[in-house]
Amino acid sequence: MKRSYVAVVGVIGVGLAGCGGSGSNHPDGGGGGGGGGDAGAVCADYANKYCARVAACAPGFLTLVGFTGAADCSSYYQTTCALALGALHTANTPALTQQCGDQLGAMTCTQLLGSGTASACLPHGGTFANGDSCNSPWQCSSGRCFTETLNNCGTCVPAIASGQPCGNSEGFFGSSCADNLICALATLDSTTPVCTAPVAMGAACADSAVCPINATCDGTTHVCKVLPALGQSCDPTTIYYCDPTKAGALCDSTTSLCEATSAASPGGACGTVSGATVACNGACDLPSPDAGAGTCTPYLAAGQTCAAGGLCLVGTTCTDGVCTAMACDGTPVPPSGSDAAADAGPADAGGQ
Repeated sequence: MKRSYVAVVGVIGVGLAGCGGSGSNHPDGGGGGGGGGDAGAVCADYANKYCARVAACAPGFLTLVGFTGAADCSSYYQTTCALALGALHTANTPALTQQCGDQLGAMTCTQLLGSGTASACLPHGGTFANGDSCNSPWQCSSGRCFTETLNNCGTCVPAIASGQPCGNSEGFFGSSCADNLICALATLDSTTPVCTAPVAMGAACADSAVCPINATCDGTTHVCKVLPALGQSCDPTTIYYCDPTKAGALCDSTTSLCEATSAASPGGACGTVSGATVACNGACDLPSPDAGAGTCTPYLAAGQTCAAGGLCLVGTTCTDGVCTAMACDGTPVPPSGSDAAADAGPADAGGQ
């Protein structure tokens, strides 16, 4: 049986996240070990506030990553938040997570859809040096933990300054660029992305990455313009998802129209169902490699049994047949291959 994973769309998967990223709307990531209240209650409050704002400002993103609604989103991020707060040597705390949630909950839609991050959500205070292993940016002195997978240790890396090349710096926790900078082409004639400041709707641009989440950089006028919405024409060579402030929709490569998407419940049909895309928050198990539709298999939580390559929740890995919280303790480790969830998961519509 083949598994198809729902990759986090653009800014979601480095996208609208919760506490812990480098900027670019990726507060995704770390939690803290101690101080400042009960972690369970704090994570519940954080997840509820964050997901409520996403539901109000970009409901289409919830659908695109496989959430059936704000409650589904909140349940996911509450769980990953608790795991993040238990990460070894993390500098984040329940108090900081509370502040992150409060700031996210108070954001206007313009702020949330922009490419900055709530200040309390920016990772800082870690003690791991560059080159040390990590599974949260909050463990690193640079506030940058680079990993291309969800279920293996990453590496603490330096924060890249404005104007400096960022190359392949995009990982699960977002860009390695310094706070509130985006890895993007800065000029129309450039070929190498650099860390650059985001811009507002209607501002000049050379790369859609610097535009708000609900915008694209127009290829003719070179300004950030609102993405087309459900039912409108679109250019599949330049955009993937349509205006997330409306209903969830993808730009269909055949019709060049924004076609509606929906989200599958655990065990429900996913993939291409009756000609429409149905997203899964987990893995879409296909009965054969060429099958369009499959069954939505949710992530396995810590403590649940797993097979080799099991779809363990972010922050956990399949160890001896059980999804177990990761133990990235600063000791550099070589890559060991990725867990099945490595290419999937909603890490940045916002969330721990």
